[in-house]
Amino acid sequence: MLLYYALAWFVAGRDPPRGTIIPLFSAPDGMSAAAVRYVRSMEFDNRTFAAALVDTAVRGNAKLVDSGGTRMVEQRKGEKPLPPAEQAMLSKLFVGIAQVSLCSQIMRKLQMPGTYQDGR
Repeated sequence: MLLYYALAWFVAGRDPPRGTIIPLFSAPDGMSAAAVRYVRSMEFDNRTFAAALVDTAVRGNAKLVDSGGTRMVEQRKGEKPLPPAEQAMLSKLFVGIAQVSLCSQIMRKLQMPGTYQDGR
């Protein structure tokens, strides 16, 4: 019996050779970080909003500005196309204005009625 387990360990149970492990932190093809967060939590929360906002800023469609302790988002014309969800977010966020202050009321503006919950 001991011989069987020793042979099984030698054939299949040995650890792989040591080396550098590099984790890959990217969303699957065709999904943004915000989409992955939404699928994982099944709700549009503050972290989903933050991921979508950072993605739009990275693509050049928005700029995050800190002016005197107030955080603002400015709309920009980006060169890179946005996923449909981020386009919808920007269209609701910038209605007739080019700059928005970040506060909890932004989440209320983006949510369907009755789905916003404070403290998340």
